Amino acid sequence: MWQAITLLKPISPEQPSGSDLSFSRDFDAIAEARRFDDPSIEQGEWQTDLKEANWSEVIKLTSILLEQQSKDLRLAVWLSEASTYQHGFAGLAQGCELIAGLCEQFWETLYPEAEDGDQERRTGNISWIVKRAEQLIRTIPLTEGRGTSYSYADILDARNRAQHNTPRTDNSQPIVTQDIIEQARRKSSYSFYQQLLSDAQQCTAAINHLQTAVDARLGMEGPGFAALRQSLDDVMHTLNRFANDQGVSNQKIITTEIGEPMPETPTPPTRAGINSRAQAISQLREVARYFRETEPHSPVAYLADKAAQWGNLPLDEWLRTVIKDKASLSHIEELLGLDSQTDTEAR
Repeated sequence: MWQAITLLKPISPEQPSGSDLSFSRDFDAIAEARRFDDPSIEQGEWQTDLKEANWSEVIKLTSILLEQQSKDLRLAVWLSEASTYQHGFAGLAQGCELIAGLCEQFWETLYPEAEDGDQERRTGNISWIVKRAEQLIRTIPLTEGRGTSYSYADILDARNRAQHNTPRTDNSQPIVTQDIIEQARRKSSYSFYQQLLSDAQQCTAAINHLQTAVDARLGMEGPGFAALRQSLDDVMHTLNRFANDQGVSNQKIITTEIGEPMPETPTPPTRAGINSRAQAISQLREVARYFRETEPHSPVAYLADKAAQWGNLPLDEWLRTVIKDKASLSHIEELLGLDSQTDTEAR
């Protein structure tokens, strides 16, 4: 599978982000490769073969263009979508790392370009993949085998059908019950869950990285990640249960960089007193690093990172960072007397 790091090298020293391919035939080819017909829509009398998306072709085209011609968020989100279809958690992890890297390293020249400082188009692309990832995570197989790979969405459907005795409307496909999914889980191998859980943990860490990178660039204008995190938490809860039932503990497959194992039992941090504000902020960053390495599925790393960033902000700046509604912000500033305080400091 492709690696994000290989696509984050500048196109050239003169044009690190390359050129804009918005109206190129390459974009048209990617759009056609992504296109697929919805099988749930009735075709009527004139039935034709349904068009299926060619995700392998999408991966091939977008990765070549990102590496050789253009650093473009649109290419990155299409590559992330296709890779999630093809490689599950591992594909989404690389996609999130790629988008985070583009935001961190190429923001000034990244496509689509900002128009007079307006980041709306970039925000739209990032919002789209965040929403898409929320949906796709639920379709990643949590059981093993051809014809017996069932996702969290399948589990919810089977549970809902059992609870409400929902009648079948489509007799062309065999019905999937909770018993069938349970049988598939029992037949899934130890190595399958070991790899899947490792991929899911890396995906969680990559989503944390993406949110940090996006927040740093877009602040209040950035997309929300709450629904994506909830979707991931729901799937991880089921995955952890399935993995534990097969004897796989998430503590056994902790990793640092993708594909780089670390010891099963992390070395405990050295206890020391805090003697300064700078030292306190430094320890917050150490807490974030520790949780990224040992519990990448936990939100603690993200929150500790945020606390460290906020530690260097005055109260009025911090409020503008976390409160998006301008009316609420104005009310709180007035309540705390921040307007008058700012005026006094300016004088």
